[in-house]
Amino acid sequence: MRPAPSRLKRRLLFITLGTLIAAGAATAVLMGDATPEVAEAAEDTAPAGGEAPRVVTTAPTEDGLVTTTSEPELLGTNLGGITPTWTHVSTAPAYEWSYDVVATAQRTLYVTGYVQDAGQDLQVAKYVDGTQRWARSYAGPAGGSDWGEVIAARSGRIYTAGSRQTKWGDQDLLLIRWDGNGNRVWTRAYDSGSRSTERAVDVAVDGDGNVIVVGSSHRPATGWDWVVVSYRADGTRRWVQRYDGPS
Repeated sequence: MRPAPSRLKRRLLFITLGTLIAAGAATAVLMGDATPEVAEAAEDTAPAGGEAPRVVTTAPTEDGLVTTTSEPELLGTNLGGITPTWTHVSTAPAYEWSYDVVATAQRTLYVTGYVQDAGQDLQVAKYVDGTQRWARSYAGPAGGSDWGEVIAARSGRIYTAGSRQTKWGDQDLLLIRWDGNGNRVWTRAYDSGSRSTERAVDVAVDGDGNVIVVGSSHRPATGWDWVVVSYRADGTRRWVQRYDGPS
């Protein structure tokens, strides 16, 4: 077994050599004599207990040296003196869940989810400077489980996407457009025709103002598939694309 002082000297030698090599590489990059790439990957001796060795990588960049390590980052739960700017807790008499949030201005944001009332209704709320300006709910025609999964906004148009229950008990992909005052502009639902389950998992607005919803859709013949649906700002459906994998 190598004596402890020898191991210490060996580690100090690796650190010193690594520092000199990294400094030389960084100087070459800054002088234009080399391209920025990984300068070294120094490996420490394995600690007691047989754990994996720590790998330190130093890469020269235009801004200097960037060093990374393979050690996992330890995240604690003690936030110290950090406090939230504001908080809002719903006072609804039953359950409320929030699923997604989008910021449209420096201090303006919208949240979507659902609220449990007579049934389970989609909900969207607007906050400005920490104050809830309004909250709106949507109950589908079947009076079943409806919720907002994701939200997007652009140029005063707010879109919530999720799922709503039909009278047959299945779920349709749901998209609702709102204005900045909480008025519902239009509602659209997509069903594959099999009376199975469709739900949105993301929504986005492109540069032309079209809104695109991506989700999952189930058919008995193909199982679970991707589905992507695009609508114009006025609610007109542009196209539907589905993807069924090889299996």
